[in-house]
Amino acid sequence: MKLVESTPPPVAVPENGMDLQMTVQKLEKTLIEQALRRTGGNKSQAADILGMKRTTLTAKMKVLGAAV
Repeated sequence: MKLVESTPPPVAVPENGMDLQMTVQKLEKTLIEQALRRTGGNKSQAADILGMKRTTLTAKMKVLGAAV
């Protein structure tokens, strides 16, 4: 059985490679900041949206430099 791709993947590895860890950190920071904006800066609600504990969110914010 042959799989047929109808749409391109949302992300593709560049020809010259990439730094996966840095890319994941940038994505986490972006998603955290979006969740915080959506909740008016409420960390508990943002953590719920992202499926993590508030303490985990706070720690990630510190490491990634995320802000509201």
